Amino acid sequence: MKKYGPGLVISNYNLGILFMLAVSSLATYGILLAGWAANSKYSFLGSLRSTAQLISYELVLSSALLIVIMFTNSLNLSVIVESQNPIWFILPLFPVFLIFFIGTLAETNRAPMDLAEAESELVSGFMTEHASAVFVFFFLAEYASIVLMSALTSILFLGGYLLPFNSLIGPIDNGLLSGLLSGITLGVKTCMIIFGFIWVRASFPRIRYDQLMTVCWTVLLPLVFAFIFLVPCIIVAFDSIPTNISVLFFPGIVASFKNGLNNIKPNPADSSTLFLPVEIVKIYFNLNEQSTINLIKKI
Repeated sequence: MKKYGPGLVISNYNLGILFMLAVSSLATYGILLAGWAANSKYSFLGSLRSTAQLISYELVLSSALLIVIMFTNSLNLSVIVESQNPIWFILPLFPVFLIFFIGTLAETNRAPMDLAEAESELVSGFMTEHASAVFVFFFLAEYASIVLMSALTSILFLGGYLLPFNSLIGPIDNGLLSGLLSGITLGVKTCMIIFGFIWVRASFPRIRYDQLMTVCWTVLLPLVFAFIFLVPCIIVAFDSIPTNISVLFFPGIVASFKNGLNNIKPNPADSSTLFLPVEIVKIYFNLNEQSTINLIKKI
C-alpha cells in the first residue's frame, strides 16, 4: 500500500457497499423510537411517515446499487472507483444516477421530500417534543447523512478520488501530491452533490405524502428494475465490461453492432464466432451461420 495517494484508506473493506446499506438502515430505529417516546401525535405521525419513507426508498437505493455492482463485480468501494478510470459511471448510467439522487433526497429527509417534519402539517415531525442536546444530535445526524450520501454518490457515479480525464493524464509519480489531489477531488465532488441538495430544496415545493410514496412504488422502482434487466443484457451481448464500457451509449450500441457484424468470420467448425444477437436469430429461424449473418445485415 502506498504511503500517500489512492491507496491511503482506513479500511479497504471488501463488502463496503453492503456495510453502508446496513448502517444507513439503522436510522429507522432511532427515528421510530424518538417519535414514540415523545408521547405526541405530531411526533408519532412524523416517525411513522419517516419510517415508511426510509424503508421504501431504501429499496430504490439498493436496487440502483445493484447496477453499479454489475459493472464492477465487486462490493469494494475502492474497486468501484478504480473501475471508473476509463469513464465515470454517471455518463453511461445517467438515468440510474438521477434515480439514486432522488432516493438520497428521500433517504436524508430533504426537501421536497421532507414529509417527516413538514412544518405546515406536523410542526417539526418526530423532533417536535425534543429540545436541547437531543434536538442537536438529531439535527447533526441529518446533515451528517447528507455529507455521507453525497460522498457515496460521488464515489459510485463521479469517479470518487479520480481526477477528471485521469486516464489521459496518467498516474502522478509524486505520492504526496497524488494524495492531496485525490482528497481535494473527492471533496469538490462531494460539495457539488451537496450543492445539488441545496438547489433542489430552494427550487421545488414540498410534495404530498401520497405523491411521495406513489412516485417510489409506481415510477422509480419499476424504472430501476427495468435497468437491472437491461444492463446485464447489454453487458452480455456486447461483452462491454470491463474494457469497452462506451457501448452503453446509444450511438456506441449501433456502432458496436455494425462492427460485430463486419468482423464476423463464419467458421462452421467454430460456433464461438457468433455473438449473442446472431445466435438468437439462428435459433429462432433455424438457419445456418452464414444465412443468419446475411439476414441480419439485410435488416
